[in-house]
Amino acid sequence: MKSRVLILLAVLAVSGLPAEAADVLRGMVINDSFTFGLVSNPDDLRSYGLAGTASISDAWRISLLASGITNRYDDQEDARGRYDEFILAVSSPLETELYQLRLSVMPHFGAAGSGDFGFFFGQKVLHDTFGLIDVVAPYEDPGKFSVTPYGRLQAELSLPVYRGTAELDLAAAAEGAYAPGYMAEAYGGGYLEVRRGNPLSARLSFGYRHREVLDDSPAQAYLGRYETGREASLEKRVGLTAFSYRWNLDTLHGWGGIGIDASITEQFVPWEGSDLVISYGLLHPFFGLYSHIRYRFTPELGLYLGNTYGSSPAEEQKRYRENRTLWMAGADYEFSGLSGILRPVLALSGGVRHLRLIEYPQSSMGEHLMDVTRFAAELTAGVRFPQEGQIQLDGISYGLELLGGVQYTADAQDFNEFQAAAISEVSTVSPVMRLGLTAGLSLK
Repeated sequence: MKSRVLILLAVLAVSGLPAEAADVLRGMVINDSFTFGLVSNPDDLRSYGLAGTASISDAWRISLLASGITNRYDDQEDARGRYDEFILAVSSPLETELYQLRLSVMPHFGAAGSGDFGFFFGQKVLHDTFGLIDVVAPYEDPGKFSVTPYGRLQAELSLPVYRGTAELDLAAAAEGAYAPGYMAEAYGGGYLEVRRGNPLSARLSFGYRHREVLDDSPAQAYLGRYETGREASLEKRVGLTAFSYRWNLDTLHGWGGIGIDASITEQFVPWEGSDLVISYGLLHPFFGLYSHIRYRFTPELGLYLGNTYGSSPAEEQKRYRENRTLWMAGADYEFSGLSGILRPVLALSGGVRHLRLIEYPQSSMGEHLMDVTRFAAELTAGVRFPQEGQIQLDGISYGLELLGGVQYTADAQDFNEFQAAAISEVSTVSPVMRLGLTAGLSLK
């Protein structure tokens, strides 16, 4: 019943929006494992959830953020536990021009809920599906939850730095949020944003955030300590795919999101070519997510950069977690002369494999037990399909790639020296398979 309350709120929020009138419609899965290889993942605090935003023209926007929050490593053992949080709000932006500056103010009004909404069930299903150890953290007050009014005010002052084939903006941003009896939050900082038409944008932000806890929840007090401090965030959109990551630079805690951003445009934008191809997908048996960005020098030859990342518990009883990263640069060749929508591809890359083993005895900061970096290489072959605009939207051609081959790791035995934990064994030569989504766009 508790989880149905939040599901009903989400359905009501989106069902009232006519899809043909929405100019922004975004849904994301959030998880602290979406580190993009930047930081370690303690699998704690704001650990998992969902986020969604929908707007009607420029007038109204409805947003939902639902999070499962755990307190597994508090130095006070009797304070450990979990709670769920949702924030549902409507907003309307107000904008004006001041000389060359644009001032945007956006008030939000809605509700904030905290307690036992049953989000643990979703986490358990995910862990069972991928064979991961269950996160043991009971609800602080099982069966109880509360809902309170919520308000937030955002303000941005942006300066257009460049206008041409792309747009570059520099902005100052501030926001404050308040939910009586639950929390108060303030943020101040700035960001640099680059956009290229509808399908491509990226925003890099830096600032300071403070979260004040207004209830007696030990888990929220724990969260407040780790979400207060200097903060960096990255938001990226490539066509229908959207990514975000928020990282506290003082506590090294962060969480990210991966999802779909479907914007309604007034006119059809045709695909003109794939000078740039971006791939996202799964790597097996490394059990990680990967992202590659590839520049095509010719219709056949491309150079790419990429990273693969993943984390998992190595031994729950001793709270060991291993964080794995592969950073690669390489080249691939597509045999475009063959007929049909299948394009055979051969790829060769080299870079570094990094493994970090961390023990979390009494905090989410952790203690590094092992940190190994060694040369790695990968040779794969497979197919990409379709790649020439057969499936396109807003100037981007979408397709799939399936590649298999082998990975080489120098001094692989160095990754297997720590015997006290069940670390994933690294072999000198191991099989590998990549399955991903490709998005190609023109840079002209």
